[in-house]
Amino acid sequence: MYSKRIASVFIIAIAVMFGILFLHPEVRAATNKAIVELYKKFTSIIFIGEPSEVDKKDWYPVYLPDGYYENSVEDLGKVTYIEFINDKGEKIRFSYRAEGSTSNLSIDNENHIIENIKVNGNMAYSAIALTGDFENGVIWTIDGFKLDLWSRLSITEIKKIAESVSEKNK
Repeated sequence: MYSKRIASVFIIAIAVMFGILFLHPEVRAATNKAIVELYKKFTSIIFIGEPSEVDKKDWYPVYLPDGYYENSVEDLGKVTYIEFINDKGEKIRFSYRAEGSTSNLSIDNENHIIENIKVNGNMAYSAIALTGDFENGVIWTIDGFKLDLWSRLSITEIKKIAESVSEKNK
């Protein structure tokens, strides 16, 4: 009975100290503003948002494979979705949002391999589909924005598109 109380107090003290540690901006920054949760069936990539004064920017890929063109754009304020399509109906889905909002992307572990990669020197995640039934994807951050690309194209081609993304001139 006495040992259970000591263990309870010890666990509470550790939790409080851990919480206090995350009050410091340097510690939060060191976590890279992304938490990757691994589960048996899926991986969840959570970008922790903090209020920010990031100006609205529009991002757009400079490179697209031959035959792809812009099919639709949805600007929902905090997030923008752009879809590209070719004459065969094959799609590339691109979206971006300011880091000031918390977002969560879940990826099926049974049908994807998740790897850390670099996109223009920035840490990124690739989701490589194990079969042609699923899309490959790249998820990364740049200048205070979270971006992601998804398609049935090869991961090499998707990474090439991701590396071409820049701020769109209006």
